[in-house]
Amino acid sequence: MRKLCVELADLIEAFESEAEGIFYYLDRLNGEVIKVSEDYCADETISQIDYNDPERFVKIDPLPPEEVLKIRENFLKSVEDEGIRDRLEEALMHRGPIRKFAEIIEQYDECCQKWKQFQRQIIKSYAQKWAGSLDLAVEFI
Repeated sequence: MRKLCVELADLIEAFESEAEGIFYYLDRLNGEVIKVSEDYCADETISQIDYNDPERFVKIDPLPPEEVLKIRENFLKSVEDEGIRDRLEEALMHRGPIRKFAEIIEQYDECCQKWKQFQRQIIKSYAQKWAGSLDLAVEFI
């Protein structure tokens, strides 16, 4: 099993990405998470890298939106302040719930720090399973 050092923050971004036309790849050689736009991939004069080479690059598919929402809903169970919890629950019912959740939670420093720790642990666990399925062992930095 090949061991790679991977930036956890980059994997979180890739797994939770909602951006249209943006793709993420894990470079099996150096552990880098690469963000590539659809336009860049389509322009053969610019792209010198073959992201379709499975020996080197693995496409990182985002988590399904239901799973991303479920992670936030599970976090809400740990939010003690009823006012904050109510605002976050309401955010998850709006259009663009992930962005709205982020906007609201960033207003509460302590809660935001707890959220980031919670999110890191969940995504870290998911990423380890994902990497294992690719016969890779990851060390997060």
